[in-house]
Amino acid sequence: MEDHRRWHFGFVEHYDLYIWDNAAGGSFVDLYNAIQGMLVKAYRFNKGPDFYNLAAPVLKTITRDEESQRVRKIKPDEAIASLYDEIHDGRTKFHFGDGTRTDAEPPKDVFYNEADALEDQILFPEELDAKQSKPLVFRAPTHRLHKFEHGGPDMHKFATGYSTSESDYTDVDESDDANGLEADAGSGSDTDSFVSTDESLSTEGSGSRKADNSDIDGIVSRGHKKQDDPYDVEQDFWYWIDKEKAKSSFKPIVHAADLESGATERYIEVNTIIKKMQRYNTPGEIRRIRCLEILKWLGQRPEKTVLSRMIRDMRNAHVMMSLFFPTGFFESKSGLGCKDSLLFNQSERMRRLPPDRRSHHGNLCMPKELWAEWDTFHEDNVVLKYPFEWELTIRPIIARLFKEGVLTTSRREAGTGYAIAAQEPGRKADLYCDYRLNIDTMRGFSNIIDPRTITIDSLRRRARQFDKTNPQARFAVLKLWSAAHFYPFTLAMDKRWEWSFNDGVERVWEWKFLPKDMPYSEWSVHHNCQGRLEPFMHVFRGKVVLKRDLFLVMGEDEKDLQKVATAVTFAIQTRPWRLEVDLWKSFVNVDLKFLEEMDDKWLE
Repeated sequence: MEDHRRWHFGFVEHYDLYIWDNAAGGSFVDLYNAIQGMLVKAYRFNKGPDFYNLAAPVLKTITRDEESQRVRKIKPDEAIASLYDEIHDGRTKFHFGDGTRTDAEPPKDVFYNEADALEDQILFPEELDAKQSKPLVFRAPTHRLHKFEHGGPDMHKFATGYSTSESDYTDVDESDDANGLEADAGSGSDTDSFVSTDESLSTEGSGSRKADNSDIDGIVSRGHKKQDDPYDVEQDFWYWIDKEKAKSSFKPIVHAADLESGATERYIEVNTIIKKMQRYNTPGEIRRIRCLEILKWLGQRPEKTVLSRMIRDMRNAHVMMSLFFPTGFFESKSGLGCKDSLLFNQSERMRRLPPDRRSHHGNLCMPKELWAEWDTFHEDNVVLKYPFEWELTIRPIIARLFKEGVLTTSRREAGTGYAIAAQEPGRKADLYCDYRLNIDTMRGFSNIIDPRTITIDSLRRRARQFDKTNPQARFAVLKLWSAAHFYPFTLAMDKRWEWSFNDGVERVWEWKFLPKDMPYSEWSVHHNCQGRLEPFMHVFRGKVVLKRDLFLVMGEDEKDLQKVATAVTFAIQTRPWRLEVDLWKSFVNVDLKFLEEMDDKWLE
């Protein structure tokens, strides 16, 4: 209803109470307790006397008669302790219980506590604004994916702003907003940082010579539709839907929800460099022909409108890979300052261990030591103890993932897993989900390659064999981008409940994206990545090896590597445009010695 309501009560202060986690048919006592517990948190009560704060204007005007113990009004100018003073007297004790017993100290989760405060700082940062004087109208947190799922796309954009005319398949920038990159990596901008740049931008590089495109005429003429062919509006509509979802919903969400240290800053930096490279890159006709050559090599013969989009995707892939090959970019005006980036000092970047990052292992492959402490706190799926310190770790993480749209609240009374805080060697405590009880109920994966069979040693062996037969061999290790806690693959709505989980205060959450903790998550990712490469494997002829979300690319020489690596990047990033190569965790145009010296963590 929030999407449709255009009015609010006219009181100075009012409260909208949202109850989403109570199943129908429950008892009145349960509902009453749920509302009371919610109000305790909403009013920020953190000790017994706080329950009486709302009645303070009245309690300060009355006192208790010492003889009769009856309450009476305090007379004017009477110096006597009020009921409010009595309640807040340090000698007053409060006892909490369920009627059968009383305890001097209530459980931590009864009152507003440190974990609640950390959560609210993320969900409601406006409450921390000291300049905010007017009462805030509560709005349920919304995000781009929620709006897309419940409200659909903005059809006005398709009707008036989208074109399939000639300009759609020429190298024209969709947006040249200089602020788009930072917004896209942070709060989520409509600007797609990987779109082509405007041809009117000044270009540097290989001059303006006329390229010989006689070899390309075949693919263009065979791919074009006849001028009198009817316009396929349905095909263009679904193309637009995929593009709109990717750039306006999915990419902003997944990058904003990447909680790895420094992830946002690195994403902004790499997109800034890519945009500069797009400005620098060779004149439009020459780069268009280079992209057509690779498409022809891949065996692509699409119709005209599809071809134009493939050229755009191929050009973006070519720009990314060209950063690691001789082009003169770093000596150009566009490339000033980029050469000093750690991104291009690959030897130094390789020597530094990968950033502080949680394990990619699903529950099936997770070391048993990770669960050791948690296994002492539960028995037969019944939680015996849940340390409050864990809430301080996991609840801010859950709040951030929920706010950005990666998690959603569940309508089920219980989840299929449990959220815990655990520590991997050398790392601080992080969020993990225990789904081990579901492993035996999962369907078999006999038709999917077990990524564990492709070991780091086997990757290096393939590289050595290739190097022996190709003295000028060059290599690239390309890594699929993923967030710290999930992969950029969405879960179907009817499957989300299978990977729901309870947190420490018994709220139930569901993942919208594939959690890394899911059993067999490695199999799923390997299978999805394999599907991206499958149409072109006969062309690659053994030059590409996949290990889960890592691609080992081998070229006979530098020129061959650039072509194959560009083709692999294109296969990963093309329609539906939700996947990206993570250049910060990739190494391009390196030799065999470099691969041998790499820490194994880079190849996991």
